[in-house]
Order: sequence, then C-alpha cells, then structure tokens
Amino acid sequence: MYAIPTRRFHRTDKHTWSLLDEDGKVLGSLIKSKWYSLKREIVVSGKLYHAKALKTWSSDQAVFFGDVPVLVADFAWDRIRIGMPNNGGTSYIVRRKHFFSSEYHLLDLQGIVRARIETRINWSDFDREPELVGMEGEPLEPMVLLFAFHAINVQHQRTAGFAAGA
Repeated sequence: MYAIPTRRFHRTDKHTWSLLDEDGKVLGSLIKSKWYSLKREIVVSGKLYHAKALKTWSSDQAVFFGDVPVLVADFAWDRIRIGMPNNGGTSYIVRRKHFFSSEYHLLDLQGIVRARIETRINWSDFDREPELVGMEGEPLEPMVLLFAFHAINVQHQRTAGFAAGA
C-alpha cells in the first residue's frame, strides 16, 4: 500500500517545475533555461546546481555543484541508475511500472518502491508533466526527486529522437 504523497510537483512558470511540500513551500526547482537544451538548473536549499552530461559525448547525466558532480544517472535500456559519482555506487533505480506504462518507480537498493512518478504529455507545449502519485518510507531528498524527473525527461527525449530517426 502506498501512502498518498505529501509532496507534489507544480509548474511555477513555463520553464520551471517546483517540488512543494504539504504546506505549499518550495523544496526545490528544476529549471529549463533554454528550450533546445537538455541542460537544467536545479535549485535546492538556495544552492544552484547544474544537470547536464557527465562528460562531453557521454550518455550519463550528472548534477554538478560548481565543477564537482554530486549525483550521476546511468541510462540502460530498462532502467536508470542514480548514484554517487566516482564509483560511489548506485543509490536508486528508476524503472517503468511496465513497458508501455507512463508510471515510473523510484526504487532503493532493497527493491522497495520509494516513490511513484507518473508523466503525462501536455499537448499544448509538448512538454512532460510529472505527478508524484505515491511515496513510501522516509521522504526522499528534493534533489533525488528532481534529478529523477530530469533523468526521466532525458530518457523520453532520447527515445523520441530515436523513434523519429528510425
């Protein structure tokens, strides 16, 4: 049984998704500064982070504070592994509920679903809209939820690009 989430994603403007707590307080934001770029800015606790490719020509995405990677997302065909850089290991795995599902599960290393994120397409601007539909256990850090949503978006964009080129 999943608990009803006390947190939610909210679009605060055309290029910004914020993670709000049950009182409507902003816990963090994911900002798309350029419409054509996969790079994003993440603001958590008043600190500015950058989500972008780990290295030039790398498929991995990372969250940087300055030049130092804080979290890394490694993409596989059936999952996204999120963890610490420099062989710090995987901390979370993002997986689709099933192959054709728009619901993603954020699992910890014990295989427990910690959060469920459902994405929908907004046809008016062709952007993805996330909904936090369930959470289990201790609340996840805002950085983890925002970066997981970013990684899901990157995977969607890559898949759409591949399908268009096929």
